[in-house]
Amino acid sequence: MQLLPRLVRRDAIFYFRMAVPRQLVPRAGRSEIKASLRTSDPLTAKVRSRLLSNAFDALFKRLGGHAAIYHGDDQ
Repeated sequence: MQLLPRLVRRDAIFYFRMAVPRQLVPRAGRSEIKASLRTSDPLTAKVRSRLLSNAFDALFKRLGGHAAIYHGDDQ
């Protein structure tokens, strides 16, 4: 299984990691969003990562930032 760009594995746990669009950094107060997905299962992590990724992309678009649309391939 190929990992998604915003999906990171540290030891046995998966994490979501995403850059905040530059124009929204002052408003967000940070340049990156990081969160534990609280799972070691790759399929569960993939689903949770996609849900977070889609939600943040939509939020950033509404706030006027340019969210990246690429979420990886399902090869």
